[in-house]
Amino acid sequence: MLAEYERLSKKTKANEFVKTLRKEFELSPRASRGILDVVQEMFFDNREIRAGQIEYTAVRSDEGPGKPVDEMVKVRVILTRELESD
Repeated sequence: MLAEYERLSKKTKANEFVKTLRKEFELSPRASRGILDVVQEMFFDNREIRAGQIEYTAVRSDEGPGKPVDEMVKVRVILTRELESD
Protein backbone atom coordinates (compact mmCIF):
# COMPACT_ATOMS: atom_id res chain seq x y z
CA MET A 1 0.00 0.00 0.00
CA LEU A 2 2.81 2.44 0.84
CA ALA A 3 4.62 1.65 -2.41
CA GLU A 4 1.43 2.36 -4.38
CA TYR A 5 0.95 5.68 -2.58
CA GLU A 6 4.55 6.72 -3.31
CA ARG A 7 4.13 5.76 -6.97
CA LEU A 8 0.89 7.74 -7.29
CA SER A 9 2.30 10.75 -5.43
CA LYS A 10 4.98 11.04 -8.13
CA LYS A 11 2.32 11.35 -10.85
CA THR A 12 1.35 14.92 -10.09
CA LYS A 13 1.55 17.91 -12.39
CA ALA A 14 4.10 19.47 -10.04
CA ASN A 15 6.39 16.46 -10.28
CA GLU A 16 6.00 16.33 -14.05
CA PHE A 17 6.90 20.02 -14.23
CA VAL A 18 10.05 19.45 -12.15
CA LYS A 19 10.94 16.40 -14.24
CA THR A 20 10.57 18.46 -17.44
CA LEU A 21 12.79 21.24 -16.09
CA ARG A 22 15.44 18.70 -15.14
CA LYS A 23 15.30 16.83 -18.44
CA GLU A 24 14.65 19.56 -21.00
CA PHE A 25 16.66 22.37 -19.40
CA GLU A 26 19.23 20.23 -17.55
CA LEU A 27 18.55 21.94 -14.24
CA SER A 28 19.43 20.50 -10.87
CA PRO A 29 16.69 19.03 -8.68
CA ARG A 30 17.04 21.96 -6.27
CA ALA A 31 16.80 24.60 -9.03
CA SER A 32 13.82 22.79 -10.56
CA ARG A 33 11.96 22.72 -7.23
CA GLY A 34 12.82 26.39 -6.67
CA ILE A 35 11.30 27.33 -10.01
CA LEU A 36 8.19 25.31 -9.17
CA ASP A 37 7.87 27.17 -5.85
CA VAL A 38 8.12 30.55 -7.57
CA VAL A 39 5.58 29.59 -10.25
CA GLN A 40 3.11 28.31 -7.64
CA GLU A 41 3.49 31.46 -5.54
CA MET A 42 3.17 33.84 -8.48
CA PHE A 43 0.39 32.17 -10.46
CA PHE A 44 -1.48 29.90 -8.07
CA ASP A 45 -1.70 31.95 -4.90
CA ASN A 46 -4.78 30.86 -2.98
CA ARG A 47 -5.58 34.26 -1.52
CA GLU A 48 -9.20 35.08 -2.14
CA ILE A 49 -10.03 38.39 -3.81
CA ARG A 50 -13.38 39.73 -2.66
CA ALA A 51 -15.62 42.42 -4.12
CA GLY A 52 -13.98 45.82 -3.76
CA GLN A 53 -10.46 44.37 -3.78
CA ILE A 54 -7.67 44.17 -6.35
CA GLU A 55 -4.30 42.49 -6.32
CA TYR A 56 -1.38 44.83 -6.97
CA THR A 57 2.39 44.38 -7.28
CA ALA A 58 4.24 47.10 -5.37
CA VAL A 59 7.85 47.92 -4.55
CA ARG A 60 8.74 46.93 -0.98
CA SER A 61 8.66 49.86 1.45
CA ASP A 62 12.29 49.39 2.54
CA GLU A 63 13.64 49.82 -1.00
CA GLY A 64 15.51 53.09 -1.25
CA PRO A 65 15.74 55.45 -4.20
CA GLY A 66 18.30 55.21 -6.96
CA LYS A 67 17.68 51.68 -8.27
CA PRO A 68 15.92 50.87 -11.50
CA VAL A 69 12.41 49.56 -10.80
CA ASP A 70 13.16 46.16 -12.36
CA GLU A 71 15.94 45.63 -9.78
CA MET A 72 13.80 46.52 -6.76
CA VAL A 73 12.22 43.85 -4.55
CA LYS A 74 8.49 43.71 -5.10
CA VAL A 75 5.59 42.26 -3.13
CA ARG A 76 2.05 41.33 -4.10
CA VAL A 77 -0.60 43.01 -1.99
CA ILE A 78 -4.37 43.10 -1.89
CA LEU A 79 -5.87 46.58 -1.91
CA THR A 80 -9.34 47.07 -0.46
CA ARG A 81 -11.60 49.97 -1.34
CA GLU A 82 -12.99 51.24 1.97
CA LEU A 83 -14.97 54.21 0.73
CA GLU A 84 -16.73 54.86 -2.56
CA SER A 85 -14.29 57.74 -3.17
CA ASP A 86 -11.22 55.43 -2.97
